[in-house]
Amino acid sequence: MISSIFLVCFLLGLVFAVLQFILGDVFDVLGFDVGDSVSIFNIKPALIAIFLTVFGGVGLICSMQNINLIITLIMAIITATGVAFLVQKLVLKPLYKAQKSGAVLQQELVGKLAEVKVTINEDACGSIKYTANSNVYSAPAKSMNKEKINIGEEVVIIKIEDNLFYVDKADFSV
Repeated sequence: MISSIFLVCFLLGLVFAVLQFILGDVFDVLGFDVGDSVSIFNIKPALIAIFLTVFGGVGLICSMQNINLIITLIMAIITATGVAFLVQKLVLKPLYKAQKSGAVLQQELVGKLAEVKVTINEDACGSIKYTANSNVYSAPAKSMNKEKINIGEEVVIIKIEDNLFYVDKADFSV
């Protein structure tokens, strides 16, 4: 009976982690930033998934070894809390910090040069490549003047709306 509770916690944590991974990518494609902004009692969803998975896993292992229920609960709680804490301090916090320091404000990109990577047709999107903070990024782009811009052409970023870059051919004539 008690092992089924640990199994449910383990599977729930595992499914939650997988769904968060899959839906996180879906929300990223749609332009939503869910992963950093959603939290329960200021605890990130990834940490909840880790806690549930480790708690359930340790509980399952201990209950299969016929260890006393109280000791099993204590071991599962301490281990799950420790693992979640270590993942927060050693993995998630440095990743969030690196992500924020490498992030570029979109307003800073207006006026910058970029290179067309996928042809931008008159009324269709293409793709551009630009450099910011010594990092190379790509983004969907559309022609500001509804003209065709071929692969390899230099463009200027005119504006950005809903993560879509509006560009114009770079004019190098003096």
